[in-house]
Amino acid sequence: MSNEALSISTAYAALPAERRRLFRQRLREKGVASDRLPVVPLCDRGDVFQLSWAQERLWFLWCLEPESASYNLAEAVRLTGETDVDAVRRAVQALVARHEVLGFRFGAGDDGLPQQIAGNADFSWSEPDLSQE
Repeated sequence: MSNEALSISTAYAALPAERRRLFRQRLREKGVASDRLPVVPLCDRGDVFQLSWAQERLWFLWCLEPESASYNLAEAVRLTGETDVDAVRRAVQALVARHEVLGFRFGAGDDGLPQQIAGNADFSWSEPDLSQE
């Protein structure tokens, strides 16, 4: 397999399932058979995953004290000038789209056990009015 073909295969495999589906759909629309391309077929792995031991430990500690900020890491950055809020939102959305795990959320299954759930996790922030009057 050539370096270019390997690069295409690696990029395809890194796409989230929905993006891989859209890729194959667009190929079909253009009359290109996807089985002729050097992409690795991936099996559907589902949308719910077991927590790692470390995640399960954090989940347990959070259940004991949900208001605790013990595991939060705070950083501050001073920005000057106007902030393009839409550009920041697009950047965060692009980051989440590129790194699938950032779209995961945690929840409890029907059995009450914690699990990771793939999908569109809601990320948001408050935008207080900081203008001085």
